Amino acid sequence: MGCKTEALYEQTGAKEGDRSTLPERAQEALLTGEIVASHDLKDKDISGTRSQKNEQIVDSVRDSGRKVRKWFPW
Repeated sequence: MGCKTEALYEQTGAKEGDRSTLPERAQEALLTGEIVASHDLKDKDISGTRSQKNEQIVDSVRDSGRKVRKWFPW
């Protein structure tokens, strides 16, 4: 959606932390992002130290977010 989570709630007038107050399209985008990130993580071979694993997870979720952002018009 091109902005951080705090800004999304602020710009839409939604109650922070309550997704049900976000516009429906924003809710769909967030849910889609979570589903894609979950599936992408399941396909990864996460290994190494705790720090390395955390970095791999963060990188995977960021990549998933980039992928999903291409699907939505904003």
